[in-house]
Amino acid sequence: MVKYWFQSIISYASLAVSLCLIAWAISGVAMDDAGSIRWILTVFTFGYLVLLSIVNLIRFFVWIAERSDAKKKDAENK
Repeated sequence: MVKYWFQSIISYASLAVSLCLIAWAISGVAMDDAGSIRWILTVFTFGYLVLLSIVNLIRFFVWIAERSDAKKKDAENK
């Protein structure tokens, strides 16, 4: 799971940086001057991190449920 998390963060960061550079190259306006784009990027970044955390939490709950089921099956087989 840690490998997925790391690759996901690196992919998002590289995509965000490349899109900012492309936008700067096309428009000629720096990120500091483009206030609305900076705000949108901030909202998307925090939203992405929240959704990634929710997915990780759900995977953790599934792991707990699978472990509990395995313990119950072991107890029934004894």
